[in-house]
Amino acid sequence: MTKNSPLSTNPTNNNLLEQNKFIFTMPNLRFARYFCQSASLPGVSTSEVERHTPYHTQFHHGDTLNYEPLVLSAQIDEDMRVWEETYNWLRAETAPNKFSEYRNGVLVQHDIYNDGILEFNKNSNLSNLRIKFFNCHITSLGPIQLTYLDSDVVNPIADITIRYDTFEVERL
Repeated sequence: MTKNSPLSTNPTNNNLLEQNKFIFTMPNLRFARYFCQSASLPGVSTSEVERHTPYHTQFHHGDTLNYEPLVLSAQIDEDMRVWEETYNWLRAETAPNKFSEYRNGVLVQHDIYNDGILEFNKNSNLSNLRIKFFNCHITSLGPIQLTYLDSDVVNPIADITIRYDTFEVERL
């Protein structure tokens, strides 16, 4: 009988992740599910703690996690629904003109903080992995570039930056 070692153990699934097999959903961004063109899975880091010794400095892990923002790129539909729902959510987080606009139900039908789900599919298009982002809110809606200069029709895209508290990974 042979003993398993890290060098002799092979993965059971050697299919690679396809970068276009994902879906993003969130209650306040209903149209983003359809028009989302790209999403960047955020990086996670921790600060390092220095420990000085007489010989050299040693580094150890920190005690808190730092999450990078979630950035979506969405094509802009001709009714500009993706842009409008994002703009309205961003306005509801603040009071752009007067305090009564803050968290106004007319601007946002749901709560300001929502959970978002980034779901990945296998090569067979079956759900494989789900990442749930907790207490999401918009921090930035990028510009939309419009031009007469392109001879080909290019659909405009806007970046949406989302901050959240934490995320959890669920295997399906």
